[in-house]
Amino acid sequence: MTNYGKGPRLVIALAIILTVLLFFAPKRPWGSAEKRESTGLIEEKVELEPGQQQRLDELTAGLKQAADDTAKVIALSAIAEFWKKLKKPVQVAQVYEQMAGLSKTAEAWQKAGEEYYRAVQFADENLAGSIYQRAIAMFDEVLKLDPKHERARIKKGVCMAEMGQAPMEGIKLILEVAEQNPQNAEAQLNLGFLSVRSNQYDKAVERFKRVLEIDSSNIDVHIYLANTYEMMQDTANLLKHYERYIALSRDTFTAAQISDYIKKFK
Repeated sequence: MTNYGKGPRLVIALAIILTVLLFFAPKRPWGSAEKRESTGLIEEKVELEPGQQQRLDELTAGLKQAADDTAKVIALSAIAEFWKKLKKPVQVAQVYEQMAGLSKTAEAWQKAGEEYYRAVQFADENLAGSIYQRAIAMFDEVLKLDPKHERARIKKGVCMAEMGQAPMEGIKLILEVAEQNPQNAEAQLNLGFLSVRSNQYDKAVERFKRVLEIDSSNIDVHIYLANTYEMMQDTANLLKHYERYIALSRDTFTAAQISDYIKKFK
């Protein structure tokens, strides 16, 4: 779960579901959704305080002095941490892309892609298309090295679907993973989110229940189910899954929020 965040847009504001806001927030049908156009450039101006700029200059100088690729990756890691502390996800992703270009491993490209994917959620809207494109490009690099890499296929599919330019192609990528490996909980989960987004609530419920069959310890799925049942106006199942989450969760703060929220249904 990411540390970067905007305010929740769901009916219930819970930190544990920040990663799925785009899917549960009200959406227009796929066919009428606005496409996120890509300019091919990611230009986000960042104003630094004098001390911050000095530190960045020092880190950049260290990168220039690095003798080999291993030393450069170490220097870039320090720069990435600098941007993380400032909560600048776009800059973090760009540094991870540089690191991947040096390492040239599937793991490094995957990390860069996921950092870009996180950055989309918290960047200016006019940058979204370009950031999605960078994420997709990173996952493509993974797939060049490992065409069967399930997580890269799923993440690429999610980016394509969210970007809105080829949503069905993106969904197809995720479906292929789910069909080839029915035990892949991440594929099932994302198909559930996408079903919610397209108002196919019955299919979403099936997918989320499948996730619980694969991994019953993923108790957050009870919240996803509860939210879906709320959209279906199914109070009985809504309460069932909220209460199940409360019973299993060690997060007393979130459990208390849910307890307060469900009182109106009783």
